[in-house]
Amino acid sequence: FTYLVITVDDRPATNLLQYFHDTYRFIDECIEQGGRVLVHCMAGISRSATIVIAYLMRKHQWSVDVAMQTVRQSRPIIKPNAGFRRQLALYESCAW
Repeated sequence: FTYLVITVDDRPATNLLQYFHDTYRFIDECIEQGGRVLVHCMAGISRSATIVIAYLMRKHQWSVDVAMQTVRQSRPIIKPNAGFRRQLALYESCAW
């Protein structure tokens, strides 16, 4: 197994955006090498969902809404906190 651990709080003021590039590279490299990826946090609702949404946005040039709908199809309980949603919107506005 290969791990990437990011220790962050699930608070609107937490800067998760700073990890989007590194998590994208990590996830993408694992998949390119034929691996599988598990992204998780304590509840699987906010932090992990935000990382996966950011990954899909960049990988497929999707909007926040499209990426969030896609993740929600597999995990209906996702609900990134307000601060993480703002960071995803900023990420989208910067064209990933």
